Amino acid sequence: MAKQKPQTALTSNDYAQLKSQLASLQEDRIRVAEEMRIAAADKDFRENAPLQAAREKRDHIEARMQEIQATIANGVVVEAGKPKETLTVKLGCRVVLRDLSSGKELAYTLVTKNQADPLNGKISIISPIGKALLNQTCGASVKVVAPARELRYQIERIE
Repeated sequence: MAKQKPQTALTSNDYAQLKSQLASLQEDRIRVAEEMRIAAADKDFRENAPLQAAREKRDHIEARMQEIQATIANGVVVEAGKPKETLTVKLGCRVVLRDLSSGKELAYTLVTKNQADPLNGKISIISPIGKALLNQTCGASVKVVAPARELRYQIERIE
């Protein structure tokens, strides 16, 4: 029996962006096919750098298209939680934490894996911190097992 791929959480914005990227790549593929036709007209296939470059572009485009199609096929559109309506941490919420070892305050926004940008405070709901925070309430203490050490946080605010 074939193993089923895990589903990927997508916001409606993620889904729209993926569909847009796919449409753009389909247009690029048509353009590259024309480049290949023109390069192949040279008839010297052994040392035809433009033809080789066009083939590489085509392969890259097709690989990216397959990746996007797989993400869409395994994707489940979920809506971000509306902060004013939620008392628990949900997708789309901004969470203010206090590091219990240093006392430092941190803020993260929970996003899908496609939107994750940890350097800008956007963490995926499938990351260790994201998993620990998801569905927690204000005031809760969470433990995150990181490769180097165990981290402990307290949820100060959910925005």
